[in-house]
Amino acid sequence: MKDKIKYRNRFYLMLVGAFVLVWGAISFGFARTSELKEQLNHRAAQLAEIQDAPFQLNRIRQELEMLEAKLGKVGGEESGTQLIRIVGSFSKRNNLLLHEFAPRHAFDKDGILIETQKITVKGSFKNSLLLLSQLEKSPEIGNLRSVSFESQTDMRSGKKELFTSYYLQSVQRKEPIDEKPKRFIQ
Repeated sequence: MKDKIKYRNRFYLMLVGAFVLVWGAISFGFARTSELKEQLNHRAAQLAEIQDAPFQLNRIRQELEMLEAKLGKVGGEESGTQLIRIVGSFSKRNNLLLHEFAPRHAFDKDGILIETQKITVKGSFKNSLLLLSQLEKSPEIGNLRSVSFESQTDMRSGKKELFTSYYLQSVQRKEPIDEKPKRFIQ
């Protein structure tokens, strides 16, 4: 009788072991299959994006033309003289002093030229805000991107003075984009 129970227990243990072995193989197999399916879907999405590249290129061109229309095409020296003329005449009328006219900083990447100009004036807060409004209304000299207000004490008179720095930026396409899109996949 002892041998029957022993053999019966061995049989059940072998059944449970076989069940665990089959279950483990199936679960690991399905896990790997689902992982490969996700990778396949990801690669198919990438392929669809690459095949859609000519249409995306046309869309980007249209967006660039729209941005150029909004930002304006600005040339180097001409916009600088316009800026000095606008700021100078406004400063003369509204008791502001042009403190600094920094050289233009240019950044070029992928055929797009971004030029940034910094102007600092000294005067009252109200007049600085009026100049801010004037610069926002003049898109031909560039778009106003940032303004900083800084208060400093004059060492001779002991009075506080307000310095306002305006950062103007213009974006333009430096070279034309090729009309024929390059093929990524052959």
